Amino acid sequence: MIINGGSRSSGRFFARHLTNEAKNGRVELCEIRGLLADSVAAAFREMAAIASGTRAKNYFYHANINPRDDERLTPEQWERAADLLEKNLGLEGQPRFVVEHEKEGRIHRHIIWSRIDMETMKAISDSLTARIHEQTSRALEETFGLAHTDSVLVKGRDRERERAPEDWAMFRSQDTGIDPRAVAAQVTALWHSADSGRAFVAALDEHGYILAKGDRRDFVIIDQAGDEHSLARRIKGTKAAEVRTRMADVDRDSLPSVAEAKEQFHAAAEQRLDARGEDPGKGSDIEPGEQTGDGEGSRDRRDRRLSDEEKRAARNAVEARDAGSGAKEPGRLDDDEKIRARDAIRDAERVAEHIGPDGIRHHGLGMPWWQHAAVFIERVFEQARDLLKGAWQSFVDWQRGPGGDGPDLSR
Repeated sequence: MIINGGSRSSGRFFARHLTNEAKNGRVELCEIRGLLADSVAAAFREMAAIASGTRAKNYFYHANINPRDDERLTPEQWERAADLLEKNLGLEGQPRFVVEHEKEGRIHRHIIWSRIDMETMKAISDSLTARIHEQTSRALEETFGLAHTDSVLVKGRDRERERAPEDWAMFRSQDTGIDPRAVAAQVTALWHSADSGRAFVAALDEHGYILAKGDRRDFVIIDQAGDEHSLARRIKGTKAAEVRTRMADVDRDSLPSVAEAKEQFHAAAEQRLDARGEDPGKGSDIEPGEQTGDGEGSRDRRDRRLSDEEKRAARNAVEARDAGSGAKEPGRLDDDEKIRARDAIRDAERVAEHIGPDGIRHHGLGMPWWQHAAVFIERVFEQARDLLKGAWQSFVDWQRGPGGDGPDLSR
């Protein structure tokens, strides 16, 4: 049995992932405890609303329990497994919900807890959870008579532990189509084929990567979708100190910052489109999710989901704004203005994604935290009011009795 997880903040992403039947096969919401919500999305919104009164960013803890393909747990065993993990993580009694996925005959469960202690309004510690996962797995294997799974934490293991990509990088890859593991494999190969830092930089450039100086890291690379990666994290089997030594012949101060590198990427993408005679606002034959060889990434693919009218409106808005300030003649945009137009298109798309087929912006989507909190408080108030009304009516009926006149309701 394998258990993994961690504290998270991306409730909207997890709501989509946990309920996605196309990717996860059968999806079943097995349990909701300590929450008023009746759906996965509503449960995340409720947890976020609770956390809005704290300084906690990662307001929930997500874990998944994965038995082997041929192992089946009874409902009672699943509940015992969740309860034991909850106890070991120090999350006893916290609001939680459980989602079961079955894909190609294999069953696993996701458990999500709120990390916010309602009495102290502080987040419960999420330190050293990897060892807790391991210890819980071993205990459950022993209790349920399951096959033993080798631990990746024990000393003297006969295989080197491969550092997995960050969760946020894997989440991002679902939009961009660029798997961080594929990036790591390619960058590692380029690293070993180069005999100096400068040769490595040239190889990166040849394969569509841009090297930048990080704000908190020594070096960062921008991939073919315009997203950033820590260079040391994408070179397998190499430590940051080794990267620093090899890159000693590269003047770090001469490299662009991450923001500047991303601007270079977008400007180059616009130039490639112009060279092919394509309008950045128009659609193309590229299917959503397809990766082109020229480096156009997720942003361009997302732009193509807008209608032609919406794209023209976004471009015209930028042109009109700049023409009004005397920046440029309408209809003639330079690279910076094209970038601003692309950003305007992306902003318009984010709004359009929340508009349903009925033309209505659905309640709760795209709201800031304080609006989520207001919605949550309103729901709690309405439910409390209904409960009080019901209790009062029961009291009135009891007071009246058979044929009784009842109390003075005006009081």
